[in-house]
Amino acid sequence: MSVVAANASATPPLPSSRCWQWCMQGFRVWRRAPLKLVMLCTVLLVAEALLQTIPTVGVALSKCLVPILGLGILAGLDEQNQGKPLRWSCLYDVVSQKRFTQAMGLVAISALPVIAVQQAAVWLVHGWPAVDAVLLGHQAAHRELMTPGFIRLLVLPGSALSILVVLAGPAWLLGGYRPWRALRLSIDTVVHHPAPFGMFLLVNLACLVLILSAHWTLLLILLYLPWATACGYAIWDDLRAMLICPAVA
Repeated sequence: MSVVAANASATPPLPSSRCWQWCMQGFRVWRRAPLKLVMLCTVLLVAEALLQTIPTVGVALSKCLVPILGLGILAGLDEQNQGKPLRWSCLYDVVSQKRFTQAMGLVAISALPVIAVQQAAVWLVHGWPAVDAVLLGHQAAHRELMTPGFIRLLVLPGSALSILVVLAGPAWLLGGYRPWRALRLSIDTVVHHPAPFGMFLLVNLACLVLILSAHWTLLLILLYLPWATACGYAIWDDLRAMLICPAVA
């Protein structure tokens, strides 16, 4: 067993009730700067939507650059947890630092597999038009696909995989791990504590199903994304003491 795996599994498996602690702590983290966190997450949504109007290049940037900006919000939440105000400029922290190359590597090994699973799901059902609309950005040519059912098929299959990598970003950004070790740590931790992470997956799936149930409910994403981001930080903050191991940083 690797040092990372041994470190992640050094404690007994956590009970499923830990999930509710994370969910409630996510609300508490959000409550410290509610409007600002909503606005920061809205910037990410708008940036991704605008980039995806640009075929191929814009879509590729949306899958790489937007997650890196999201890492900046985690850095801002960590500062906020230390008593500092949540900064608008936290979005650009990772972009402006010398760790940008490592951040790109982290996105490549954690976010892109989730996107690949999502894309595979819609391709299996809808074939090439789904690939052309989502991956290449030619949505205008396939408007018949842009339905709540198609979006559910696109989003939901990647949810389980996204839970596996939920700690990869914080472990790299806040814990000092290298990208590959941060990913390993996240996967090992989720696998070793299946009950709370499995419950957290079910909670997120329920939220996403509600959001994707109709066109107007898509607006709920403006509330879900800040909460989900805050929960991701809350999970890391709860588990960081058992996960941080300088020997593998």
